[in-house]
Amino acid sequence: MGKELFGKPAEYIINCIQVLYGLGALFSYTIVAADESYFVMEKFLGPVDVSSWKYWFVDRSSLLTIITVLFIIPPALLPRMDHLRFTSFVSIGAIAYLLISVESIFSFDDS
Repeated sequence: MGKELFGKPAEYIINCIQVLYGLGALFSYTIVAADESYFVMEKFLGPVDVSSWKYWFVDRSSLLTIITVLFIIPPALLPRMDHLRFTSFVSIGAIAYLLISVESIFSFDDS
């Protein structure tokens, strides 16, 4: 529609806006999943000393890396878009995981 109204430059601008919107949503969902996983792992493992081996699982940046490598990069590397139809089951599982994570934060609250 942008191409028909304003020509080829508008088409490029609209495509860039769509890509930026998708990347923003991807980054925000990844950060939310890492934050919720951080709190859940912290509650399950208890207080963790920095020198402990368990600190690697509770560290927020390592959880962000694990989520990105396991759940974000594989679908992004698929050769065709029609292969993504199977990822809807993963997204339903991720939503269920986030709901369970939020519920566990409130149920394990000490105050």
